[in-house]
This record gives sequence, C-alpha cells and structure tokens, in this order.
Amino acid sequence: MSLQRSYSIPSTLPILPLPPGQVLFPSLVLSVQLASKHSIALLQSVLREAEQQASSKYIIIGCAPVKPSPPDDGAATKTSSVRSQTEPPPLVTPPTSDEEDAKPLRVIKLPVSSSRADKLGKPAKEDLFEYGCAARIVRLERLSSGGFVVILEGLSRIALSLADYGPPTLPFHETTVTLLTTTPLPNGSPLLSSLQSISTTLLSTLASTSPLSALLNRRLKSLITNLNADTAPALVDALMGSIPSTTATGLTFQDKLDILAAVDGEARVELGVEILSRCDESLNLKKRIGDKVDQNLSRRQREYLLMQQLQAIRQELEELAAKDGGVGGGGVKIGAPARKGIPANGGDEEEDDEVDDMAELEKAVKAKSWTEESRKVAMKELRRLKKSPPQGAEHGVIRNYLDWLLALPWNDSTPLPLSRDFITAARTKLNDDHYGLDKVKKRLLEWLAVLRLKQEQWELDNPPAPPLPAAPPTETPSASTELVLHESSGGPPAMPPLAPIPPPSATKSKPRDKGPILLLCGPPGTGKTSIARSLADAMGRKFYRISLGGVRDEAEIRGHRRTYVSALPGALAQALKATGVNNPVILLDEIDKLGMSSTHGDPGAALLEVLDPEQNYCFKDHYLDIPLDLSSVLFIATANSLDTISDPLYDRMEVIELSGYVHSEKLHIAKRYLLPKQLKANSLTPSLVHLSDEALLHLITSYTHEAGVRSLERELGAVCRAKAVEYAEAKDKAREKEGLKEGDAVSEEMVKKVGYEVEVSAEDVERILGVPKYDREELEKENMVGVSTGLAYQGSGNGGVLHIESTTLPGHGSLHLTGQLGEVISESAELAFAWVKSHAYELGIAESKEEDPFSNVDVHIHMPAGSIRKDGPSAGVAMVVAMVSLMRGIPQLQGVAMTGEITLRGLVTPVGGIKEKVLGAHRAGIHTLLLPFKNAKDVTADLPPSIQEECTFVYTRTIWDALEAAFGKERLWEGKGGPRELVGALVESRL
Repeated sequence: MSLQRSYSIPSTLPILPLPPGQVLFPSLVLSVQLASKHSIALLQSVLREAEQQASSKYIIIGCAPVKPSPPDDGAATKTSSVRSQTEPPPLVTPPTSDEEDAKPLRVIKLPVSSSRADKLGKPAKEDLFEYGCAARIVRLERLSSGGFVVILEGLSRIALSLADYGPPTLPFHETTVTLLTTTPLPNGSPLLSSLQSISTTLLSTLASTSPLSALLNRRLKSLITNLNADTAPALVDALMGSIPSTTATGLTFQDKLDILAAVDGEARVELGVEILSRCDESLNLKKRIGDKVDQNLSRRQREYLLMQQLQAIRQELEELAAKDGGVGGGGVKIGAPARKGIPANGGDEEEDDEVDDMAELEKAVKAKSWTEESRKVAMKELRRLKKSPPQGAEHGVIRNYLDWLLALPWNDSTPLPLSRDFITAARTKLNDDHYGLDKVKKRLLEWLAVLRLKQEQWELDNPPAPPLPAAPPTETPSASTELVLHESSGGPPAMPPLAPIPPPSATKSKPRDKGPILLLCGPPGTGKTSIARSLADAMGRKFYRISLGGVRDEAEIRGHRRTYVSALPGALAQALKATGVNNPVILLDEIDKLGMSSTHGDPGAALLEVLDPEQNYCFKDHYLDIPLDLSSVLFIATANSLDTISDPLYDRMEVIELSGYVHSEKLHIAKRYLLPKQLKANSLTPSLVHLSDEALLHLITSYTHEAGVRSLERELGAVCRAKAVEYAEAKDKAREKEGLKEGDAVSEEMVKKVGYEVEVSAEDVERILGVPKYDREELEKENMVGVSTGLAYQGSGNGGVLHIESTTLPGHGSLHLTGQLGEVISESAELAFAWVKSHAYELGIAESKEEDPFSNVDVHIHMPAGSIRKDGPSAGVAMVVAMVSLMRGIPQLQGVAMTGEITLRGLVTPVGGIKEKVLGAHRAGIHTLLLPFKNAKDVTADLPPSIQEECTFVYTRTIWDALEAAFGKERLWEGKGGPRELVGALVESRL
C-alpha cells in the first residue's frame, strides 16, 4: 500500500526549498538543518496550525529541490550541471517507531541557495523545481544557534503550480500541488531483469569502494530480492536517494531531478537502469585506478627495500676491501649501480630526492666533528634511519633526532685571543660599557687572566708536531667510484712505513677552561644583564640569554624524553645549538624567580648539575641521552633577592652583590650613557639638547628614588620627547619665517633664532615633568619629640629611611605596636621597652631607682606606611632613642639616622644591609649615621670613597654611645646627675 493512501495530503501545501544538491524521494527519510528566516517562518506557521487542529497527529509540507545554477558559458548540459559540493545524507526507507527514536540526526550546513533570494533568504519561485515531494515532519529539534533540525519522511510525488503561489509578502512559499501516481511496469517487462541485475552489481561494487551502512544495505537487498512490476519504480527511487552525488559515483544532481520528474513507472525504470549502469562503470573505474596506485606503491616499497639491501652490501664490500689493503692491485671491480633498469614512473623524482637527501645526511654525519660517544650514537641512528621506511612514524622521529645531533657543537668552540693586550682590551670594553661595578669586572678579568695562562702553558708543553714525510706517489684515482676486491692469490699492496705514534700518555689533553658560576645579585636596573653581554663581546664569544622567571617544568632544563610526542631538548642544548659553539656566555636571568617543586619536577634541582663545574662536563639531556660538555660555558646568573634560592643551588654559585648607585654615579651614568641613548632614540643630537649637572642632579634627586637607573632613563626620555616637540615646532616657525618651502633644509642656527633653547635648566625639568615626586625638605625640618629616624632594608637591593613614632597614653605600663610589624621586629620593640624601663633612673626618667615611670601610662610605638610589612633585627637602637626622646621630652639631633640591634646588657650588635641602608640615607639627604662598631669593615669595603667622604659615621659599642650621638652629650645629661662616665660606671656596677 502506498504512503499517499495512508495520509490525507491537502491540495495546498507550504513549500520548503531543500538545500542545494538534495532531493527527497517518496518512502525515504531526509534530515536537514534549517536556519534561514523563511524556513523558520514556515515551521512556526505549520506548528501553530497543528496546535489549533488538535485532532491532527502529523504535519505535512511540500519539499521542492532548488534548480542548479546554469554554467557560465551557457552550455547547460546534463553532464555539466552543478553538483553538490557536500555529500548529501543517505536516504533510507521510513524507519519503524523504535528506529525513529534511536536514529541519530545528521546536521548539514546550508549553502546559499539562490542569487535571487530576498532578504528573508526565500528563493524565487522560478528557482524551484516543478516537481517535488509531499513530506511528513517526523521529528523537529531546536538548535542552540537558533535554527532547527527537521527529519522529513517522503509521502508522494507532487507537481507544483507556479501560477498559484501565495502573495509575495508571505514569508514562505505556498502553492497548489497535484498528487502524482506512479504507473506500474507491464507484466513481463524485460526492464525487471535488467534492473535487478544492475542493482545487484552496483551494491557489490559499492561494498568494495564506498560501502553503505549495514541497515541501508540490508533494506536495498530486500527490495531487490522481492522485486516485481509494482515495486520496481520504488527501488529506483531508493537507489537514487542512497547513492551520493560525487565524481567517483558519476551520479549528478540533474540525474536525481530527472528521476523525480519521471512519473511513468516504465520510463523511470528505463532511465534508472541507464543511470545506474553509468554509476557502476564509474565506480569500477575508480577501483581499477586505486588498485594500480596500490600496486605502484607496493612496487616502490619493494624497490626501496632492495636499494637499502644493496647499500648494505656495498658497505660490507668496502669493509672487506679495506681489510685486504684498500684500492690497488689486481681485483674484481664492482661499480656502484646508478639505478639502471628501474622502470620510470611518476614517483621516481620523489624517490630520487629521498635517496639524495639520505646521501647528504650520511655525508654530513661523516664530516661532523663528534665526541666518541656522540659519534657512536649518530652512526647507530643513521643505520636505523636507513632501515626504516619513509612512511613509518619512527622515520620522522629518528630524522629529527639526527638533525639535533648534527646541529649541536660537540667540539666547535670560539678560540680565546692570545694577543698581548687581551686583558687590557677586555678591561677597556667593560669600562666603556658600564660605570662602576668594580667587583664584577675584577672577578671576570681574573678568570680571563687565568684562562689565558692555562692555554699558554699547555701550548708550551705541547709544541706542534713536525710535518710528516711526503707519501710516495700513487696511481691517479679513477673518476668513478669503484670497489676493488683482490684475488686470493695476490696479497695487499706494499704500504710505506709510517712514523711511530706516541703513546697516549705522552700527549696531554687540552685543559678544559672551566668557567666560574657567577651570581650577580642586586636591585633592578643596576646592569646585571648588560654586563654579561659586554663580557661576551670583550671575549669575542657568543652570548645567549635564558629567562628562568616562572619556569616550573624540569623538562625545560633537562629536555623531554623521546617517548613523548613533540619532545625537544632542554634550554641548555637549545642554547648551544643557537650559538653554534660549546663555550658561549649563557645568562641565566632571574634565577631567584624559578618555579618551586611541582608535579612536573623541580627545575631548581635540575640546575644543580648544570651549575657545578665538577659535574657539568657530562650533563645528560633527557632528549639527547648523550653526555653534553658544559664545562667550557661561562654561566652568569642574575637575581634580585637571595631569599628564594635554595641552599644547594646557592652553594654552587659565586655571589657578587651589586648595590644601588649613589647620586654621583647616577649623574655620571646619565651623562655618559642614558642621555645619548635617549637623544638617539628621539632623533635628536647633543647640539640640540644639553642638560647641565645641576639640572641632572635635580632630576635624579627629585624625580627618582630607586637603586638602579631605569626610572632615571624613563624621565630622561620624557625630557627628550618634550624637547623633540619644541624642536619640531621651532623648525616650522623657522621655515615660515625664512619663507622656505616644505622639504627645504632648516639649519640648527635658524631654529635657535626663533627661540628654541638648547639648555635645559632645573626649572625646565619641573615644567616638563611636573611637580617633583620626592621632597627632600621634609627631612630638613625640626625633629619632634618621641620620633627617631632609623635605616631599613626595603628588599631588591634598596634601602631607605624609616621613622619610628612613639607616644604615651593613660594605662598600666603596657606596650602597643602598630604598622604591620613582624615577629622579629616586635621582639626588638619589647626588648627596647624593657631596657628603658630597667634604666629609667640612669636615663633621668625616674627620680629614684624604685620609681616606675610607666606605671600609669602605656607606650604606643608606630611605624608609618602601615600597609607595608616590616620585619628584621635592626631597629632596636632606633626604638630605644624614640622612647628616651618621648620620656625625656628632647628630640634627636637633626640629620641623624641609625641602625643596629641591642641586647638586654645594652650592647649594640651588628646588622646586615649596611651599604643599601647608607645609600638610602644618602639619597634622602642624611649624612650622619650611627652604625654598630662591628659594621665598620662593611663601610670601608663596600661603600664608594665619595660616600665615605660626604657622610659622617659614628660607630657605637653600647646603647649609651648611641644615645649620646643621637641627642648630644650635653643635652642628654643636662641636669641629670653628672657626666656620662659616672653613669656608665654605675651601670657596670649594677650589672
């Protein structure tokens, strides 16, 4: 029973244009995705109508294919019709209710259907095919993108009436349709046997070329088995809907339209037999071509294996010939075949390229300067590469590994120049590039001198060997490469006697130039990175920088193992490959910011072997798996802080601390390096901008407050940019004043005449940069009672001034601390408070020894900048001075700052960071500093002579010395019982 008898199909249907290249046949199912506005409007309309007619259990619409666009040349034929660019989904017979729910949906992306579509995407009615198919909506699903996926079941052929289309304002097509009934074949028609034969053959061909789904294949075979005059037209529809329209099948979109338009059953079957025969022939042609390609590929693989075997035979023959005495004498000559007799085909050129590439690779491996172990591994991998087929996955892995081995400099190094003035030239280079940094320069020059002496001594102990005597003349070798096999009756040719080879102990190996592992620690902007580059230039060596900031994977240092996909060597091997030598200067930048131990390993632990001169001569990268000599590499690491570096890693490096620059050093650096650099960057010349020492010093003291010079360079850049604007405007004025045309040269004298000022004064600096960021006048005001000035280390090599404030409030003798103080500095405050309470009588705070001046008051100590955490054992002296000032009512002397820790006995103990603290106080304008007596050596060793001359250092052994220096001896003991010596004697007697 046909489907049109089971469903009541209206005479007027909304028409859904199918995506280009798709056709729906009766009794088949099609899944399409709808996203155009007219299609969504059609679905919304039929859904509303179905809701109003609650008795209807199904929704029927009309589906019409879109006509193919005509070709550009106008010769529209059946064979040149537009074919679908995407393979349409398979069309199957209607599924059962269970299959309908289990069948997955196939989403198809819709191409543009017609160039004459309106703004809703609705194609013109002339673009729709005259025949279509009435369809039932089986399933409808909404997509997240806003469209729908609809499954359509074909019911009956229909003819569309172009004259009865709905109004143009309707958002979708709607027209009167005519149901078309297919006439059966006459009984005994010979087309039945032809259709059954070609259908069976076509399914067999599809099974070997483009297999259909198992369910679809079974249903088609069932239709072929039960074929009769009534079902023959339906079989043609099922086959035409199941076979994709591709070049391989030979089925075109126009063929499907012709079948859809064939209403007469006999005509449809006749046309179907013709089209299916053409499809079977096309598929067989594709299969024959594919078989030929496979045979050709198999032949090439066999040929490649034979070539590899032939190459192995040649190698064995060469070794036999070498054992028999080499080339010469009578023997059987075997020439190397040059691929004669190999049939030519289209793949010979590619194979020739492969053979040539392999020959080049083998030549490069033999010419490379290897270490003994690396040579063995390289030759082994080369043999494996020759045996592996190019199509194999292992071939690319081995080739990549060999490329890395060839790229690494196993024995290639940069020679050290042994000229007479080498050390002098290196010192000049370092001094030209950097001002100061004397410790670093001294250590590097020491290493260069030792390295030069080692090489000179080795050359004295190992003079060059005398030249060998000339060998007797031999036969001129043939132009072609040949192997000579000697006959058994003839011995090897006589060889000239060679000079005796000295034993290995007689020749000393060249000493490795072990480079020091230097760690430059200091604040940002002090020249740690740039001095490493200058050292490489001074030595004539290659330079490479490895940034370790944030590295958390051990494989970044040691490399990945070759078992992983996309494995690569580590950063050290990549550095050697990039420089091309085994003795470059490698900068390990920001080693203090190296990631800690994680699931990917500890990169800091991986550096332990790298930075050990006694171990890194055999560093093993996980990818290379061959000892890599890093002993000749000069490693220079940089860090801002030593706190985050592990103890084992810190122990392997020689630490050189770089402190901040003083004002005089910054002035020199700005004049010599920074200002010329910024002038060049802003297209200015020294004759156009000049900053006096006074202006530069004002910029340094009022707009920068750092240990390095980066902020100073930025501020100088701002001044240069402002002067560039003034110069450009002055050039325009001069050109206008002189009546010059655009493009005419304007001299500097002409620009200066119109008011351009070359000199930049301190007032100009303030006009350009604005209000000064740091005001030094605050430190020059009168000190207040209860306030002391301490020195603090602020991290990253910076030091500064720290004000300690104290006050009293009614209470019971307790101490309150505020200002984000850590545990150590809080204990220092309690220690200072206890010492002041115990010595209240000697300090003149109490009237008698038994009196407690703190019984009715609490002391509150505060350190400003409460959002910044403060900690460290160096503020004890300053806290004692603050509390004595508070209780005695006398302020400390102006321009005095102090540092040091105290004990309960009143002794002042040494502290760290003296250089940074002193430089911070100097930048703040303080020139009288109270330091612990045991820190005097730090001042002499670390501070520049200019700072030692400008500042006054008072070294204190006890807290009494610090109090006298902070308040003045007369002010401290005025009216309080006598001179300091008596009080000191009293204290000693009490202790």
